[in-house]
Amino acid sequence: MSSEAAPGGPRNCGDIPKPVFSVDTQRILDEEIGKDLTAQELKVQRRILDLEHEISALRSRQNILRCPVNRMLPPEVLLRIFLLHPASTCKSKRIHLSHVCRQWRHIALESGAFWADLLFTTTEMTKLMLSRSNEALLTARCDKLDWHHREILATILLQRDRLHTLEISGPKDILLLPPSKPGSQTAPFLQSLTLTNLSIPVWKSLPLGPSVTELRLDCPKVTSRPTSQELFGSLAEMPLLRILHLSHLLPTKEASRQSGTKLTKQPLSLANLRELRLRDVLPRVNHFLASVGISYSAAVFIDFKDAATTIESLDEFLEVLGMSWSLGGYETCRWDDEESGIQEISIENFNRVHSIHRPSIALSFAVDIVPNLTVSFIKNNDNGTDAATFLAVLDKKVNLTQTLLQANVNSCDDLRDDVFWDQLGSCCSMEDITFMKSRAYEDFFIRSVMVAEGSAFTGDADEVVLPEDFFPSLSSISLVQCDLTQGPTDYGGLTAIADYLETRTDASNTIVTLGIDECRNLDEERFHRIAGPFPKTKVDWDYDEDMSEDEVDSDEPSDSDKYYRY
Repeated sequence: MSSEAAPGGPRNCGDIPKPVFSVDTQRILDEEIGKDLTAQELKVQRRILDLEHEISALRSRQNILRCPVNRMLPPEVLLRIFLLHPASTCKSKRIHLSHVCRQWRHIALESGAFWADLLFTTTEMTKLMLSRSNEALLTARCDKLDWHHREILATILLQRDRLHTLEISGPKDILLLPPSKPGSQTAPFLQSLTLTNLSIPVWKSLPLGPSVTELRLDCPKVTSRPTSQELFGSLAEMPLLRILHLSHLLPTKEASRQSGTKLTKQPLSLANLRELRLRDVLPRVNHFLASVGISYSAAVFIDFKDAATTIESLDEFLEVLGMSWSLGGYETCRWDDEESGIQEISIENFNRVHSIHRPSIALSFAVDIVPNLTVSFIKNNDNGTDAATFLAVLDKKVNLTQTLLQANVNSCDDLRDDVFWDQLGSCCSMEDITFMKSRAYEDFFIRSVMVAEGSAFTGDADEVVLPEDFFPSLSSISLVQCDLTQGPTDYGGLTAIADYLETRTDASNTIVTLGIDECRNLDEERFHRIAGPFPKTKVDWDYDEDMSEDEVDSDEPSDSDKYYRY
């Protein structure tokens, strides 16, 4: 038999290159296996550990060579970048960043600020982050508090002397804070406290302190309102407060009497306040405003919970607010000043921002004599006349019907309030009304058609609203980013607009321009339904289709850029 290896078979062992090992490894490999196997195995294990350490060090060096960020940026800059990473409700931010490489992990473990943005995952994770955060100021945010988070929250509140930001939102039936020990509720470094949809059984359990600049409390399930002494006493200890939101937490005069508190004649000064939002019944709102002095530069937002408001109660509200608002601390708000005319109002729906599912009235005054004010109302009947009542009170205070020039209806889908439109329409100087992302334009056009046809009546008087008394100076109607499809009823959308345009006759006092810009569900075919010609009316449509790729770099106007005027 031939001694040569078969084709494809293994070659002679002498032809295989012998691997080259380090001296220490080769020495172990050259040793003969003796009787003391335990000692030899120990040598092998030690050598393996040494090699693993060498490989780890080489990989770390490789990361440095491959990653210019680690070479170019010092650790303190990398840490600032890490802290800019968006907060997360899971542990991925900390775990992933701290496991990229040895340098990143070292930076993360050495920085208390990296672990100070606490997570609501498990109590163990919270305790781990607290231990790694060292003495850094803490931030805790949870947008959906659950029952299993209560232990985590209790753990965090044990560190209230290190709290910087606390923002918690949860179900109404969760009691947020247990009573704390006397003197332990102070949070000296806390700057922002936001509690939404939570119940506060004991006011003194709140982690408040002298550094608070933002305080937002929304407690729809009231278990125990603070007394006047507790609320105003806490506010007096927050001299830096700039934003204050209180919902369902305002005390009453009766509460202050029961607590034996004697309010001082001088209202509590909130000199640095820039934004005040109150949501409660009207008597509680009035009591709060009568007890504080508000900076003149503060914007005020009021949401009335009352089932019904009257001209008298709203008149008292404006009087109290005027006394609370101050001009540099020396003069009160002058509603009756001849120069304080309101030139512009906005009717908005804040349901996505402030959980208010109803229209709000925002006021912008002509001069700096009266600050900015926004008021929201609930519907007390099918007509929802609270907003109209407030306009009537404003007319009494500042002669609204003579000074108002412009109205904006923004993101408001429901304004089926004939009394409101009649009150707004009585403003004889109003020249412009704009609807932005709002289907309330349908209510305006429908009411306008009823007035033109003589079928619009005013409340209980059964008096016909005359066309010459309904927006007599209106010259511009703008629809911006509105949906022009027909609504859930058989009447609305373009049908309501077309009927309005057809009711305008040559006898109309003014020429009205209807501007349509960036509205949905409108094409050339549908536009011709309202294009006219109509007497005393101009219809402008800024129709701009997307340019094709060939037109992007062209300076010449294309056929796709069209502007229609009829």
